[in-house]
Amino acid sequence: MRTKVTPQRLNQALLTGINWLPHLLVLQGMWLLYSLPLITSTTASRALIETLTELRNDGLVASSKAHFQQAFHQQWATRKGQDRLLSLFFLLLLADSFIFSRLQHPLFQIASYELAFTFGLFCLVLLYQTRLLHTYPQQPSSLFYSFYQFARSPKRVLAHLLATVTLVLTFLLFGPVYLLVLGISTLYLVNVLLCDQALK
Repeated sequence: MRTKVTPQRLNQALLTGINWLPHLLVLQGMWLLYSLPLITSTTASRALIETLTELRNDGLVASSKAHFQQAFHQQWATRKGQDRLLSLFFLLLLADSFIFSRLQHPLFQIASYELAFTFGLFCLVLLYQTRLLHTYPQQPSSLFYSFYQFARSPKRVLAHLLATVTLVLTFLLFGPVYLLVLGISTLYLVNVLLCDQALK
């Protein structure tokens, strides 16, 4: 049975989006700034995920900047070895995808899309690992275990992929600048909401 969308619920969703907007803008800027050394991009992504979760739990009353900085320094102090390797792996995926996309051959074009898809998939697995480490700090959460938690429900995987692709296409439709200004923080917020529903 379909749930009817009432004007009150629509207005509430609109107000929630407006309240989130300044936080998403700040967090996008912080993520870009802290990702500039490139090898810190994974740690910056973890800090973004933790900050989005904390803001959601605290009702958007905390400081986005302060939360992000604290989360980044905590993650860098405890996981910088693994995060450096993951950052290098992500960069290689993106670089190879870009190189293959410039080669005018169908096989290289297919390889480029496959590498881009693999990059997106690993970003989602990183999300699940970060949430598991935050929710169950005493339980070791490897990437393999995080991938299992992510992939054990095909419907959930499809929801993550559809939400991600839809948001990226929407940002590109309105203009690439919106992807730069709000893209990463909005993408992770939507996927954090889906992830938290799965981990309940």
